[in-house]
Amino acid sequence: MQIRFLGLAALSLLATSTSAFAQGSDACTSFKWPITREQKAFAASPLKAIPQGANGPGLSEAAAVQLVPQAGVTYPVPPARAAKANPAYGAVLTMPPIIAAGIYQATLSDEAWIDLVQDGAKLRFDSFSGKAGCPGVRKSVRFKLAPGPVTVEISDSAKSTVNLILLPAE
Repeated sequence: MQIRFLGLAALSLLATSTSAFAQGSDACTSFKWPITREQKAFAASPLKAIPQGANGPGLSEAAAVQLVPQAGVTYPVPPARAAKANPAYGAVLTMPPIIAAGIYQATLSDEAWIDLVQDGAKLRFDSFSGKAGCPGVRKSVRFKLAPGPVTVEISDSAKSTVNLILLPAE
């Protein structure tokens, strides 16, 4: 009887974990564009930890951004959205200069707001895709970038760390 119960418990656990994986997989495949590069980059460990206010990761390099309470962050341009998280965490990173103009996507592992700034002006995003339930990736935002420096502003995160990667769009 005990063996039978353990067998049923194991089958139930397997069904639950398979269902959760399928839901995560469905969420990941329902982004507007493929996010497999981001998933692979975020799964590499350990990711380089980058503190608020530092130079960001290189293009196509994932990093774990260490956020601080948003009230203590000086944003070059105020975030486009007021904080909803309480407490809210944020960061500003100076990214390496963009060499070639084009569409780039900034991807975050967790819920947070992201703005990109070039030449002192906040950039309007070109396109956005985000899904809750995708393990490791929460949102990806595309921006049209010109050659030159770019600043990433992260705000309204409920977590004190978020993974970030900036890639050329495929």
